[in-house]
Amino acid sequence: MAESVPPKPESGFPRWVMQFAVVGVLAVLVLLCVFAHEAHALDVAGQESKAYADQSIHAIVTTWSEDELINRASPEFQAATTKGQLDSVFIELRKLGKLQSYPGLKDDGKITLKWHNGHFSYLAFYEATATFEKGRLLVSIHLVKHDQQWQISGFHVDPEPFL
Repeated sequence: MAESVPPKPESGFPRWVMQFAVVGVLAVLVLLCVFAHEAHALDVAGQESKAYADQSIHAIVTTWSEDELINRASPEFQAATTKGQLDSVFIELRKLGKLQSYPGLKDDGKITLKWHNGHFSYLAFYEATATFEKGRLLVSIHLVKHDQQWQISGFHVDPEPFL
């Protein structure tokens, strides 16, 4: 007597549906890995930019040095600002007297990742206050990361509003 082999039970789904489900799960896993990598990279960029912003602001406002700003300036900043413009602004800012206190950045700022000209660029924004002999200022700094180097793309000072 020959034994008969019972037929395999079918899952109820056609083979192409199962293949599609496997491909879909793999795609989701790849996207999650990419997202995790980018989230980590954004966190690292945030730490780097915060340190760079803090050091830059302190170096610039300690003696109101145009050279400290120009040496850190992005090509976009340099194209939009002349040395003469900076000289006249910094002459006025030096009238505030010596730096009395610089407690550092106000908070963690804002950092974004932007697609521009075929590649991603990191942009960051921070604020700090600085007190001088004759006044207190709110300092805002905009940064951009070019070729793995943070640079200043904007630098603004305003009298700090009293709230």
